[in-house]
Amino acid sequence: MTVGKHILNKQGFHLRAFNITDSEALFELLNHPEISPYVPIEILPKNVFDSIRHIQKRKQLYSRNEGAYWAICDPHGSLIGTAGFDSWSSINNRYEIAFELHPRFQGQGLMTLSLKYITEFGLKTLKATRIQALTLTHNHPSMRVLTRVGFQKEGVLRKYRMFNGKPTDIAMFSITQNDIQQ
Repeated sequence: MTVGKHILNKQGFHLRAFNITDSEALFELLNHPEISPYVPIEILPKNVFDSIRHIQKRKQLYSRNEGAYWAICDPHGSLIGTAGFDSWSSINNRYEIAFELHPRFQGQGLMTLSLKYITEFGLKTLKATRIQALTLTHNHPSMRVLTRVGFQKEGVLRKYRMFNGKPTDIAMFSITQNDIQQ
């Protein structure tokens, strides 16, 4: 399975597969002071080489049919964000979606457009029964975009994940095949 290019808007913002050449932009994105507080320290790249490994892992998801991940790009093709399925349960036919967007591009509807496309891809092309998103309970921008895309908040999972060494409450959101058929 591979992901192709998808145009998001008339300005030319688009989704495409990751390239190794995205490593510096990914490093800068994930280490941005407004993004890094929401990224687990264990996966936060410490240098560009860590970013290359991160990209390689995302690209391997395609070849193993375990998920799909896109680079969100400006009209010139430069990475400004990422979104996709970073885990998959084949037994339950369930994907978990994750995403981030550079603050300079937030508030323009780009993540909403990206997640709508990716969610539809997951439900229709990959035939997922359910797509879920787990987010920190204080990450209000992520919760708002998930709601705009059609995800429903299912509740709060208390002390569900270790986040930077501390048990942390996580908000659970989901969208299912039934939600898009209504």
